Amino acid sequence: MLNGCTWLPVSWARKKGGLHTVVDSTTLSRPLYAIWLQNSDKNALIRDLLKINVLDEVY
Repeated sequence: MLNGCTWLPVSWARKKGGLHTVVDSTTLSRPLYAIWLQNSDKNALIRDLLKINVLDEVY
């Protein structure tokens, strides 16, 4: 049995089974930073991923 926790957007957790919010926990709100090499072959993919608002509620 694993004992641990992680931060996930609520909309992501709703899509997966077996995940739940710990009721007596503190809700976190933190900025997200991304760092990558300018000459990375994944530059376009990274820019597209950064456009996604993970805090949007999706039902």
